[in-house]
Amino acid sequence: MSYFLHVFCRSARNVTRRELADFIVEGVYFRDHPEFDPSREAESADDSHWSRFVVRYAPDKRPVIFTKALGDELRDEITDALSALDDARDQERADHATAQVEASRQVMTIEVERAELTPEAWFMLDSVEAFVARECDGIVFAEDDGFYDQKLQPIVKLH
Repeated sequence: MSYFLHVFCRSARNVTRRELADFIVEGVYFRDHPEFDPSREAESADDSHWSRFVVRYAPDKRPVIFTKALGDELRDEITDALSALDDARDQERADHATAQVEASRQVMTIEVERAELTPEAWFMLDSVEAFVARECDGIVFAEDDGFYDQKLQPIVKLH
């Protein structure tokens, strides 16, 4: 079953797929370099207005899929996140997260198969989430869990 992580970004800065791939490779999270689609060498890897990026870190595992939303898709993502904040235990902290989500200019969503992720893949995901949040003035939303700041410290826990 897919699990989704979202980085709601207040900045319009677009992290390219090459930047993500370089960050993952330089982090040395895996024994072998993952495969990227598009590849790091592809001209499209520098496109700042991309919508999908796939990271295959192990041949026997489902890949990690990054997508980026703007416009109507962004509004839908914001609506879903705000709905989750309605269930927050601490409404004062939820109000802070609500303001950050509402100010988002883009959202990067990371789709994973939670049951299949290796410890190395989890560590990579945490690092990438924090990287994107720092680069794009973002807040991280882990579905069914909560909202986190740029250092992955909890802002709002759900349920």
